[in-house]
Amino acid sequence: CASLNWNARLALIVSPINMVGVGLTESTMAAFAFLITRSNFLVGLSSTVSGLALLLVAPCAGCLADRVGRQAVLRLPSAP
Repeated sequence: CASLNWNARLALIVSPINMVGVGLTESTMAAFAFLITRSNFLVGLSSTVSGLALLLVAPCAGCLADRVGRQAVLRLPSAP
């Protein structure tokens, strides 16, 4: 681990923490969807749609971030 630069070390520390947060969010959303709908199918459908949206948007957002800068792309969801 001594040969890794600072950014690689930081990524190895932050990524597991991020994944715990994502896992908690996804399971909470699934539980909430079940409480509202009482339907296992709709819980699965909402999880599938969420995953597909991420799969479709992430590469485009990455390309856009490469062209215009990461900060500009991160500000897009909060733009008026």
